[in-house]
Amino acid sequence: MRSTVAAYAEGMLYDYERDWIPAGLEQIERLDLLMWRRRGWPPSHSRVAYARWDESTAERRIDEVLAFFGDQPFNWHVGPSSSPSDLGARLARRGLELVATPRMMTSALPLSGDWQPRSVVSIVDASDETTARMSLTLAHHDDEELEQMLPERLAYLALPSRRGGFLVAFIGAIPVGNAGYRYSADGACVYLTGAETVAEHRGLGVYKALVAFRASAARDRGCGVASILANAETSAPILARRGFVDHGPLPRYMPAGANQRRATLAQMRPA
Repeated sequence: MRSTVAAYAEGMLYDYERDWIPAGLEQIERLDLLMWRRRGWPPSHSRVAYARWDESTAERRIDEVLAFFGDQPFNWHVGPSSSPSDLGARLARRGLELVATPRMMTSALPLSGDWQPRSVVSIVDASDETTARMSLTLAHHDDEELEQMLPERLAYLALPSRRGGFLVAFIGAIPVGNAGYRYSADGACVYLTGAETVAEHRGLGVYKALVAFRASAARDRGCGVASILANAETSAPILARRGFVDHGPLPRYMPAGANQRRATLAQMRPA
């Protein structure tokens, strides 16, 4: 049986503010299925968050999902609550490709161990157009995509009920990293929804500083858990060395030939 703590790692895929529905988002939400699509947006904005079927209905339901997305590229996350147990293999037989296997990781708060960066890192919340634009640029959005996403990010930041936000890290006056976060609906967990350090500033502890900053703010807010879907090659080893518990992979599939640009959860919904 999946532990309650481990469930928070999967929960970040669908635990969003109920009153935040981005424009143009078409969603199907049932007990057995949650998925949404956004025409005209990158594939990272269309997702199957969960699918929970028995073996006798799975193939028919997969047909339903594929018909819903049509030619819209999308991500299909096969978490531990997904069923049947061979859902991933069924998707592969339908031509979807396994594109990532992030690790579901959690830690009790406050964090233990050494989280001090090697350099002095200052971190600010993206709270206006300048910092919001900076956070998107650091996440490799540019040109038309950035201009498409910026108004929506600003609208989200103005939402009175929002539970999440975006951070920009600096060394001196130089922006060197970005991160996202969101609090669970029950207030018990902070979802660490992606973080990245500019290549030439890696190895200075910027990522550690971004994790520690979010964890400290969450602890002050009353959270007892931090959860993340960690990149198996980059962030997962760092977190494992510092006490995060690994609950296993959460595979992500995409249609064959789709643009497989690595997507952070921070850009999926909300943008």
